[in-house]
Amino acid sequence: MLKDQINISIKDDGFSEHTLKLIDEYTNAILNGRTNLTRFNQQEHAGLCTAGAPLIGAYVVCDYARRSIESGGDVAESKGSSANWEIDAKQEELVQQ
Repeated sequence: MLKDQINISIKDDGFSEHTLKLIDEYTNAILNGRTNLTRFNQQEHAGLCTAGAPLIGAYVVCDYARRSIESGGDVAESKGSSANWEIDAKQEELVQQ
């Protein structure tokens, strides 16, 4: 799935040219009706599409950040694995970029 590829690319390469290309591809798939944002109901999905590509791209990046933060919270509560620490370190690096 393209969203998974984006998440891996952000984790491994940050916001490289390749990552941005994947985000654009995913955004276009959503705008063209080939992919749905399953997290949202139909009206919310339509609203994001009406707002356009910049908002959808921002959603993709924020969704990655949200999951990263949640994973970090799991570590603090001893629910996560050592991989969560890697996510936190990568998140800090991305914020600095």
